[in-house]
Amino acid sequence: MSEQSTAAGPGNGRRSNVQPARNEFASSARGWLRGRKQAADYCGLSTRTINRWMTQGAVKYRKLTPKLVMFRPHDLDAAIEKLAQQYEGN
Repeated sequence: MSEQSTAAGPGNGRRSNVQPARNEFASSARGWLRGRKQAADYCGLSTRTINRWMTQGAVKYRKLTPKLVMFRPHDLDAAIEKLAQQYEGN
């Protein structure tokens, strides 16, 4: 038997060994920014500013692991808009 005939595939009736991703964002990862660096690049800011916003609660985010956080661009836009209004008011 050749390797090709024993390989799992759609036409040979065998199940593939590929497991679906278990990450809650796997199917809806489009539109999310992965990590502080991507968020900072999106906003044109430093990662220190993003960390400060996270600590202050100025921006919404999802924490996947102790080191990995995800941001939605519209949440970052909202944080920028809110902070801009605060500075304009002073």
